Amino acid sequence: MTKVALLRCSEYQEELLRAQIEQALELIDYRLPDLSGKTVLLKPNILAAAPPESAVCTHPLVVKVLIRLFQENGAKVWVGDSPAIETLTRAAKHAGVLEVVDATGAELVDFSEVVEVDVPAGRIVKKLPLAKPVVEADYVVSVAKLKTHGLTRYTGAVKNLFGCIPGKRKAQFHLRMSEIHDFAGLLVDIHSAVAPNLVVVDGIVGMEGAGPRNGRPRRAESLIVSTDGHSADLVAGRLIGLSPAQIPTLRSAIRSGILNPEEVLVVGETPESFGLVGRFELPPDTRGLSVYLPGFILRRLTNLLTAKPVPVPERCIGCGICAQSCPPQVISIVNQKVNFDYTDCIRCYCCQELCPHGAISIKTSWLSRLFESR
Repeated sequence: MTKVALLRCSEYQEELLRAQIEQALELIDYRLPDLSGKTVLLKPNILAAAPPESAVCTHPLVVKVLIRLFQENGAKVWVGDSPAIETLTRAAKHAGVLEVVDATGAELVDFSEVVEVDVPAGRIVKKLPLAKPVVEADYVVSVAKLKTHGLTRYTGAVKNLFGCIPGKRKAQFHLRMSEIHDFAGLLVDIHSAVAPNLVVVDGIVGMEGAGPRNGRPRRAESLIVSTDGHSADLVAGRLIGLSPAQIPTLRSAIRSGILNPEEVLVVGETPESFGLVGRFELPPDTRGLSVYLPGFILRRLTNLLTAKPVPVPERCIGCGICAQSCPPQVISIVNQKVNFDYTDCIRCYCCQELCPHGAISIKTSWLSRLFESR
């Protein structure tokens, strides 16, 4: 059995966080090893230059408590990520993470340098370009944020590790894995390659609705801790009302035999006791009918079967970030407004994810809505 600790935590208060994380480690029977002379990499979600109260990034106090915990066990601590648009330093500064890194004597590490690693058991890829600090660290912790996500519906411990792929290479993978089945399998392969020693999901204030950047902060008052990212995400899904079938990474992990939901034991609180099921706003199911169809049909009918990104004109200022972040380069700015060429749109929703103004929404196809109404 893989144990997942689910605990209530109502505030971002340092002493409270420390006590809850230590209790979670006890509940899952995990004892931190002697890390003298070792390097620990904390990989928080630092998606963009957004303040802590926006719930876009992992809260800095969660990062601070973990830094102290590992330093007290003799480790040198690195903190790293690969934001989509801004530099890591700028994003970490706005997210409050740079301040706690400086205050604790940890080190903010850049993910620009790449090491190609083999993934012998990979279902989608056999090699991955991982950031050098990820490969060099002795111990890796995925410090995720509990959020909804336009493409994967939920992002947590496993999706967080996509940031271990540096910079524009993430866009290249979106192009190569344009179908959600393949992209989810890629995320599972990344999790296997990184093999985090510990995962912590910050759900004290999560995000609902149009996540992972433009949703609304939502108090979930929860901390999730485990040694396995898939198991942690399984519990997080139950917490907010998503079954494994509705989270592509979990579905892929189950199909490949990596995860067996019957072998996950929740310790601490029960997901149902939080009362979030049915009250936590989920993003639309962008897959629509595509989940039921083989790839060769799906490729022909993408525009009819899957949700598409659409502009919200009253919010758009023509900044061009969506065009910069579009993997297939099908977005242009015309008269300071967004223009989509849907012919080659791969439905990765990077534009919606990264727009700092909430000027792109996701519109479910009429055919999928018709099917769902039956």
